[in-house]
Amino acid sequence: MDTPLLQIRDLTKSFAAAPNQAARPVLRGICLDVGRGEFLAIVGPSGSGKSTLLYCMSGLEPPTTGTVRLLGQDLARLDRRAQARLRRDHVGFIFQSYNLIPSLTARQNVGLPARLARRKAADDSVTAALAAVGLADHAQDKPATLSGGQQQRVAIARVLAMRPDLLFADEPTGALDTEAGAQVLTLLRGTAEEGCSVVMVTHDLQAAGPLVHRARQERWAGPVRAVSLDLADLGSVRRLAGDWDGPLHALIANAGIMALPELTRSEQGWEMQLATNYLGHFALAAALRPALREAGAARIVAVSSAAHRRYPFDFDDPHFERTPYERWVAYGRSKAADVLMAVGIADRWAADGITANAVMPGWITTGLQRHLDLPTLQAMGGADEHGNRIEQPFFKTAEQGAATSVLLAASPLLDGVTGRYFEDNQQAPVTQDGSGEGVAAHAIDPDNAARLWKLAEATLGPIDGT
Repeated sequence: MDTPLLQIRDLTKSFAAAPNQAARPVLRGICLDVGRGEFLAIVGPSGSGKSTLLYCMSGLEPPTTGTVRLLGQDLARLDRRAQARLRRDHVGFIFQSYNLIPSLTARQNVGLPARLARRKAADDSVTAALAAVGLADHAQDKPATLSGGQQQRVAIARVLAMRPDLLFADEPTGALDTEAGAQVLTLLRGTAEEGCSVVMVTHDLQAAGPLVHRARQERWAGPVRAVSLDLADLGSVRRLAGDWDGPLHALIANAGIMALPELTRSEQGWEMQLATNYLGHFALAAALRPALREAGAARIVAVSSAAHRRYPFDFDDPHFERTPYERWVAYGRSKAADVLMAVGIADRWAADGITANAVMPGWITTGLQRHLDLPTLQAMGGADEHGNRIEQPFFKTAEQGAATSVLLAASPLLDGVTGRYFEDNQQAPVTQDGSGEGVAAHAIDPDNAARLWKLAEATLGPIDGT
């Protein structure tokens, strides 16, 4: 497997508001890989630390702890001059403020990085970059005579002319109107398709739409839409359900977090893995029940994990209020709860024509592993001693991992099948001791499902749709 251009492991960043105050964490335990030609959009509200993360990833700001490897180089082992050379030769930046020199023409601004690097700027590359952003006729114009969108495109052309391996973009559409922003995003997508990795931070959900764009190009695609949802925020769940219009034929409860290293609680005080992986999905399904009912034969797919087998749900202390927190126990219990949710829906919503089944997708290398430290990844066979990801023969691609979920959501072979647990496109056997393959008996026990249903209703309170 090729080494990623950018590797982040356990990155944290803290700031003190004043010299005599304790530092407050802004970034906690960030782990991610960016491969060649990948387009990564990091979405979050203003003040959430997106720009700080971008600066840490690029070496402009040192992290408090953790490792940043840029093009195979550990930035902590490079002095400032070596870091600057690495960025100069391989990295491009698009800043919110454009950073154009007012006294230079658009063409001169695009060619400036090569001059500063004491490299001869190829006229052809500058001309091609300006043409690529649609500004060939404005090459001799100065920034003051250009619109905001045109200035941003000059900044992008400046990056394209240098042909970087990795491009960082900080809110590249933040100050632009809808049309200009769409043009900028099209340019960035094209840059990624040509092999340059793009890491963009934005507060704009629509700016994070390359996957939506790609899905719309598929021959099978109907209308494709992206909406914002935070499963740990009941307000966000209710807003999405309130905005939904029309029938809902399939709901795949796939989103989740895994193995948070420290006990983290939601705003309501719930343990975060349970809040996100189970309670959020339960609330969403309950709020969307009228839309599912309207579909006539709707399906719910609850994505679980093999980790459920070892950790039965703890009804006495679900949020670790009395017992010590352990990250894998919390994760396993939340995934056991997902299976029990499918069993509960199968029992209660059958009259609405709604079926529900659980699925174990297998190991797929995704952002789900972002909270795992290097020793844990190595123990799982997912990384070597340098932190490079390893794809074991038993790992699945994203398409392979999604196959069973798609089967459960769409295949006519599953008409009327409900309350079951599937692995590798097959209904899984029941295991009594939690070992081996299959579903643990405690996770499909109807009494456990009924008990958990009552707990969820008591925890969440009234939800429209139930």
